[in-house]
Amino acid sequence: MLTLKFDQGEIPSALAQVLGVLEKPRPLLQAIGEYGIDSTMQRFRTGKAPDGSAWAPKSPTTLARHPRGGRKPLIGESRALSTTIAYQVGDKSVAWGSNQVYAGVQQGGARAGSLWSGKDRRGRNAKAPWGDIPARPYLGLSAKDERNIMEIVRDYLL
Repeated sequence: MLTLKFDQGEIPSALAQVLGVLEKPRPLLQAIGEYGIDSTMQRFRTGKAPDGSAWAPKSPTTLARHPRGGRKPLIGESRALSTTIAYQVGDKSVAWGSNQVYAGVQQGGARAGSLWSGKDRRGRNAKAPWGDIPARPYLGLSAKDERNIMEIVRDYLL
């Protein structure tokens, strides 16, 4: 068995710092969460998915029904989806997204009539949406995001 003892130089403090981060990763996870929010918000400005593809444009029906919402996909009159991105840190994890009810539909899309939307005026089960909603992924990691998060991790560990 080989035993190494580091009692001088920068190695002991660097090792202690790494162990401290690994035992209590909350600051690291918060930094990753902040990065995730910033990256996601940038997608709303560019209208592009994490893979770089452009989001499907708003349909003519949506543009006609909500003329004050503008032409950019996922940006409506209230701007709620694009302004409610938040992160949550667990003991060993971080996640970010939106608490808007329709956020998942915008991320993954939905076929016409595939969702139950409550009761209509006559008390019947109502289905939504009226037409197909294409997926417009705004959450996820691009290759650049992965590199940047790895850099955040390196900065915390060193």
